[in-house]
Amino acid sequence: MRFSRLHLDTKILASHAKPLPNADPVVVPIYHSSTYRFKTIAQFDEPNHGSNFVYRRCGNPTTENVEVVINEIEGGAGSLLYNSGLAAINAVFWEFLGAGTHLICMSPIYSGTSSFINETLKRFG
Repeated sequence: MRFSRLHLDTKILASHAKPLPNADPVVVPIYHSSTYRFKTIAQFDEPNHGSNFVYRRCGNPTTENVEVVINEIEGGAGSLLYNSGLAAINAVFWEFLGAGTHLICMSPIYSGTSSFINETLKRFG
């Protein structure tokens, strides 16, 4: 049976998400760690530190696996999750706003977003 015809629950269970390159648990674990320890300085000095996991806001195995699952369920070209709400908001603004464009926001709005709009974006016209 094709993946696209599977029930949502089956798609989630049959996902191709892998938590670690050298592990294959039946259920992908949830990683609560916010920082990561490296075994050697040499490993830390490798490009991407041998993985993308340095600090939670930069990514973690749980986030990467959820991206895979969402992408498979939605049948998209890819998915991207952020470990910080303000990082997600900034990414949307940087992608869709340019100099001279207008932004209309509701009120009230998250104070971090308001500061970003009124202080940072304003400097870029």
